[in-house]
Amino acid sequence: MLFCCACLNTSFSQTLEKDSLRQLYYSNTTNIPGWSVFQEIDLLNELSKSYRYRNPDSLLYFGQKALDLSHSNNYEKGIITGTIRLGDYLSDIGKDDEAQQKYDEVELLLENFDDPVLKLDYYKNSAFHYFNKRELRKMLEASYNGIRIARTEHYPRYEGVLRHNLGFIYLKNGLHEEARYELLLADSIWTVLDDQAMKFRSRSNLTFNAALMGNLKEANKYNQKIASFFTELHDSLWISRNYRVSSQLSLKEGDFEQALALIQKADSTLNKVKNQRDQLEIYEIFTSVYLKKEQLDLSKAYADSTLQLATILHDSLGLLDGYKNLNAIATKENDLSTALRYTKLSEPISNILDARFKEDNLKLLRTKEELEYTSLEEELAAKEKMLTQRRIIHIMLALLAALVLIILLIRNVRKKRRITNKRLRAVNEDKNKLFSIIGHDLKSPINTLQELLDLYNKNEFENSELVPLISKLKHSVDQSAYTLNNLLFWARSQMNGISAEKQSVNVKAKAHETCQLYRSHIQKKQVAICCEIPEDLKVLADPDHLTIILRNIISNAIKFTPEDGRILFTAQENGTMTHITIHDNGVGMNKELIELITASDTVEPNPGTQGEKGVGLGLQIAKMLIGINQGTLSIESEVGQGSHFQMAFPKS
Repeated sequence: MLFCCACLNTSFSQTLEKDSLRQLYYSNTTNIPGWSVFQEIDLLNELSKSYRYRNPDSLLYFGQKALDLSHSNNYEKGIITGTIRLGDYLSDIGKDDEAQQKYDEVELLLENFDDPVLKLDYYKNSAFHYFNKRELRKMLEASYNGIRIARTEHYPRYEGVLRHNLGFIYLKNGLHEEARYELLLADSIWTVLDDQAMKFRSRSNLTFNAALMGNLKEANKYNQKIASFFTELHDSLWISRNYRVSSQLSLKEGDFEQALALIQKADSTLNKVKNQRDQLEIYEIFTSVYLKKEQLDLSKAYADSTLQLATILHDSLGLLDGYKNLNAIATKENDLSTALRYTKLSEPISNILDARFKEDNLKLLRTKEELEYTSLEEELAAKEKMLTQRRIIHIMLALLAALVLIILLIRNVRKKRRITNKRLRAVNEDKNKLFSIIGHDLKSPINTLQELLDLYNKNEFENSELVPLISKLKHSVDQSAYTLNNLLFWARSQMNGISAEKQSVNVKAKAHETCQLYRSHIQKKQVAICCEIPEDLKVLADPDHLTIILRNIISNAIKFTPEDGRILFTAQENGTMTHITIHDNGVGMNKELIELITASDTVEPNPGTQGEKGVGLGLQIAKMLIGINQGTLSIESEVGQGSHFQMAFPKS
């Protein structure tokens, strides 16, 4: 409990659920050691805030209680926050004029109270209030003022919330590209903050926006995993909203049964909270779904409910939607006189809203540009001031530069000496490794071959006895030759360096040549190699280098692919580069091994799936030659899932 008090004393965490806040408040806070009346007021205001859009009565109850207690204790922060909460309550129930009075009081109080968090809270909530009143210039001013403070004072979460709200406001005004831009900005902020709850809320609005644009593919992409996330979070409001968005998406796709099932879920879930504006949208969707299903009685009932709730909330768009739907229902029933009556009722509202909609949208875009331009001017002035300060700092730093330079030179000499010694030790270790490999892995098969030839010359066994040994002997010799070639090439590269003589090389021909070289190994393991490379695809590279690169990577893939495995060989052009990809379903590699390869460190050899040996140089040689030919190598792998090698060379 004391830990919770300490957290709340600085800034109430947005992650605290209202149930935890209630439990803390009703645990008799006055008996907690060190607990002050100001902390109790802050807790009441935070509890009031947690009920917004969910239970307006509770929002009012705790907000008013916090405000009364703040006045009696002359707690200015509590007075400002409590007044914001009351403004939120009045705005949510459609009492716009009374809400405006509260927000005006807050604006006056904030002139003499410097608290960026309170200002951000005020700008965020007043912006939504101005949207409901259709005062779009004030809405944008409040939003961008909040964004400017959030950036200056480093409150990225508030900027994310303001961007999220702006996106919703734009989509409600039919400015779908603007909405998408703001919502994607919010989404990127939630990604940086790792706030999954807000990220999925912004994704829900992105789904809604894409559906309204008719981009069903994008809408379905954004809608993935949203419902399950909010269900696990037990967030009834956003579960209902997601069902509502999904229902509209199904309605756009023509799946009316699915649309009905989803809006019914949205309605039943919303019963757990009290939010009249969300309920109004649910009534509108019910009306549309039943109208599409030709269930006119049910459609008419929900249209009547839409009109009743829109009247309470003074929502002219809701009234217009209700009249239009009732007109459509009467038309389907061939009740032309009733249809005409609803047309006459809707026309004045429609004409006013159409004119206002066009004006508001133009005003919205123009105001946004003006505010962004003003913000840009302020940022440029701030940058100019910062540049002046930096010039002074640079002059001071120049006085110390000579001394620092000398120190750095001394350190650099010491560092180079350490690096040189490290390289010498590494070369010595590699030399010892080479002799060890030559003495063990190469000497053994050569001695075996020598002994076998001696026995054959002495006629100690028949030709028929020699035949079964030939394939094993060839495999051993091939592996020794491959090892020897890699060792010699590596040694030459360490001593003399390597340069590339690039020319146009046919990729498929080189791939076929490499696969033929390892034909016996492929047949022995019964590995399926699929080569999907265009006949005329070429790269600009040294042909000998490309041969060595492909041999090492293909050999590695065969080595670590089990019997009946599969290796896929593909290539395609992408811009100025040609990408060659080799994918196998072998044993795979862990992250540590991939990091060693990409860092060009020596890798300890591991036996293949049938005990094949190696020296740990193949991939290093391939990576080195790819770099010499101005190419790149990327590796993706997971233990037990195979490996994916992608090389990129300049196009021929």
